[in-house]
Amino acid sequence: MTALLLYGMRIAGAALQQVAGTRLRRVLGTMTGNRFKGAALGVGVTVLMQSSSAATVLLIGLVGAGLLSLRQTLGVLLGADLGTTVTVQLISFHIVDWAPLMIAIGVALILSVRSGAVRHIGRSIFGFGLVFQGIGLLVAGSAAWAEASCSRNASPRLRTRQSSCCWPA
Repeated sequence: MTALLLYGMRIAGAALQQVAGTRLRRVLGTMTGNRFKGAALGVGVTVLMQSSSAATVLLIGLVGAGLLSLRQTLGVLLGADLGTTVTVQLISFHIVDWAPLMIAIGVALILSVRSGAVRHIGRSIFGFGLVFQGIGLLVAGSAAWAEASCSRNASPRLRTRQSSCCWPA
């Protein structure tokens, strides 16, 4: 599940770099020109990706690719942390349900369009769809763990090492 999330972030970041290159660097430079603009961008990115950790990983990729400087990234990171609050609201709207549609649209663009820029946009949509799908799988797995009868009593059992429900005795 986590591998799917990380792979989706890698695909989305690489595709964004390929689709825009120097143009993306110029746009990012404008959008992160001061810390307030950077923070607003961070909120937006975190809301779209539903994860400040995913936004942070994407920012690390952009810094590593030379598209952003560390100074530009700091404001965006602050905004990403603020965007986490907005993300909680979006999760309540079940945006994760759109992941299969995003994956399908991304695959359709990748396979049907010959234009390089449109294919890269398709890869970006596909990558974000994988990110949302990975988040959905993590949420579902966490909910299943929380519902398991042995997880409710795991903490006291771990202390005494008498767990026979989840772990061998």
